[in-house]
Amino acid sequence: MPGGWHNATEETLDAERTGYQPKPPSELYWEDVKEGDELPTLVMPINVTRCVMMASASRDFAPQHHHSEYARTRSKTKDMFLGTHFNAGMMSRFMTDWAGPLSTVRRIRLGLRRSICAGEDMIINGRVSRKFEKDGEHRVDIDIDVSTQNGPAYDCGGTLALPTRNS
Repeated sequence: MPGGWHNATEETLDAERTGYQPKPPSELYWEDVKEGDELPTLVMPINVTRCVMMASASRDFAPQHHHSEYARTRSKTKDMFLGTHFNAGMMSRFMTDWAGPLSTVRRIRLGLRRSICAGEDMIINGRVSRKFEKDGEHRVDIDIDVSTQNGPAYDCGGTLALPTRNS
């Protein structure tokens, strides 16, 4: 299952295991989408390096995001875990990887059931649940399930505005 970040980053973080291969961006049009369409699965390995990079990049130095012992003793999790902003970014990335650079994120919903910790794989699946028009835009709602090899983690969703062939 494909997943990951920029090639250079991914090479240091688990590309051999995930089989990450960049692909050209898609150009998805509203006319091509049907309710019930499945989005391609995205697998993001969450390891110590990725957690520390997330904390550094976002300047969120709360210790549960980069310090294993703190996360275990104070947060009562099995290891350091991802921040909410990383999760929101992954939802956006998941949807726009599918729809392409002409799409626009209009809404993200995060329902976090439990933390995803270093040592787990974030496995993201989605399905188009609604296709509609609003405010002159052609939109789709997407239901997103995020799990790990240890079971369900998040119940999420979002809305994208898609281009049309007629505009």
